[in-house]
Amino acid sequence: MPISSYVIKTSSEQLPALQAALSELSDVEFGDLENDCLPVACYAQSEKAAKRMGERLQTLPGAIQASLVYHNFEDVAYESPSSATLS
Repeated sequence: MPISSYVIKTSSEQLPALQAALSELSDVEFGDLENDCLPVACYAQSEKAAKRMGERLQTLPGAIQASLVYHNFEDVAYESPSSATLS
């Protein structure tokens, strides 16, 4: 199961909208805002799903920027190159 962590840049004014959007996503946990950054952990069933989640975080209401900090995929079964390709 891929596990990724992100830091999402936001503002205290935009934080409620971001927290509400994150709360609607399954397999996502988030911490407390510090210096306009919100730590987020995401769990996915595949590399492809992890990539889609990262793209989705970028577009959430209140998100200024989502930066990948850590990604662990060592226990992921092999995916064909066509399904794992990053475009």
